[in-house]
Amino acid sequence: MTDLEKNRMLFISSGYEKIWRETRESLYSSPRRWIEAIHPEDRERVLRNALLKQTRGDYDEEYRIIRSDGTLRWIHDRAFPVRNADGTVDRDRGNRRGHLPNASEAEEALRLRSSQQGALADLGQARTRGRRPRPVAR
Repeated sequence: MTDLEKNRMLFISSGYEKIWRETRESLYSSPRRWIEAIHPEDRERVLRNALLKQTRGDYDEEYRIIRSDGTLRWIHDRAFPVRNADGTVDRDRGNRRGHLPNASEAEEALRLRSSQQGALADLGQARTRGRRPRPVAR
């Protein structure tokens, strides 16, 4: 749970430590630290939508984070406004869940890895035989 400007953390669950592999204390002391972990290709979109959509209640994003150990993790992030007694929005409550890539993403990663390994094997065989390697189809 954060203030509206995302400058102060009001509550962080223990799930943050499991997903981000960072301490809650690190996020309390630096409330925008979670943003630094977002994959560079996703960061601008996520930050823009977090600032615009969370107070409206229609924030629902998927993005990648890069953890401190270099591993990639997909996040499903939803947030909604929390209103005080007079009905004014005064904070946001979020629900972030880590998840594994879906089947098509995993299959694509396996195809790419297999293609790369095949190209390396061809290159090794060609060098052993003194021939030029055949071009790799992309």
